[in-house]
Amino acid sequence: MFGTKGFVKKSGVDHLFTYGTLREGESRSHILSEFSDKIIRDCRIDGRLIELYGDYPGLIKGDGKVTGEVHRVTNVKEALQTLDSIEGFRGYEEEDSLFNRILVDCNEVTCWTYVWGGKERDGTIIEHVPYLYRPEQVVLLPGAAETIGLANKLAIPVILVTNQSGVGRGYYNWDDFSNVQNNIYKKLRQTDAWIDVILACPFHSEASGVFKQLDHPYRKPNPGMLFRATELLSLDLKSSWIVGDSAIDILAGKSAGCRGGAHVLTGNTSEETEIEKIKISDPKRYKVISINSIKDLASCIPLFE
Repeated sequence: MFGTKGFVKKSGVDHLFTYGTLREGESRSHILSEFSDKIIRDCRIDGRLIELYGDYPGLIKGDGKVTGEVHRVTNVKEALQTLDSIEGFRGYEEEDSLFNRILVDCNEVTCWTYVWGGKERDGTIIEHVPYLYRPEQVVLLPGAAETIGLANKLAIPVILVTNQSGVGRGYYNWDDFSNVQNNIYKKLRQTDAWIDVILACPFHSEASGVFKQLDHPYRKPNPGMLFRATELLSLDLKSSWIVGDSAIDILAGKSAGCRGGAHVLTGNTSEETEIEKIKISDPKRYKVISINSIKDLASCIPLFE
C-alpha cells in the first residue's frame, strides 16, 4: 500500500496517470475524455497491479513497472472531484477510502494517480485477496485449520464475522461469496475442522440499492454481527474473544462486550496507524493482545486452557 499519512495536496498539478479502466478505449475512458486534452501513451511508474474484481486492477507498491497513460486535464478541480467519487477517495484525513489519490513522477511529469487503499481484507485465516470472489484463490494461512480444529474439539464455537461491501457495491454477488465460503469449508474439513456460523455484512455508505447505508449496526466496527451470533448460538460474549487482522475487528469485540481481542499481524495491519487504533486494552474489562499469526492463538488466550 502506498502511504498517504501526512500527505499535503499540491496545487498546479494538471496531469493524471491512468493504468486501468480509464485508459483510452477501456470501459470508463469516456469519463476522462471530457477533461483530457492531451494523452501521452506507454508511460511507466514503479509498482505493480493486483486484480481486484473482474478486470478492475489496483495499483500497489512493488518492484515492477506499471504501464499506463498520462493525461493532461482541463478544469482540474472538477476532474478530480469526479474521479475521487468514482474511485472512492474520501480525503486525506479519512482512513476508509477505496482508493487513495497521490502524486507520482512519470516521464519527468508530476501526475495524480489512484492507488489501492486495501481496506477490505480477511488476513486472519486465509491469505488476503482484495474483494475475494474466486474460490480457487482461497489459501488457508499456516496454523488456521489446526487452531480452528482445536477449538472444535474443546467445544468452543467458531464464528466468522466479515464485512462484505463487495456484495453491496455489486462487485460480486451472494453466490460468489457462498462459493468462496464453501471452498474454505472443504479445506477445513480435510483436517476435521469447521466454522459453526458465518455472518456477512454487505452494507456500506457507497453501496447500491438497499445495501446503501451510512452506518449499519452489522458493519464492523459496530457489534451487530456479534450480537446476532449470540442469538444463534447462545454465546456468552463476556467470556468470548474476537480474532482479527484489523482494528475494526478489535473495536467490534470491545463494543460487543467481549472478554478480549487478538490482533493478528498476518494482514497488512502491522502498520503504525492500526497498532495505535487498538491501544484500547483494559485488562479488567477488555484485554487486547497482538499475535504474529493465528497459529499462536491457542497459547495466548485462556479459552484454550
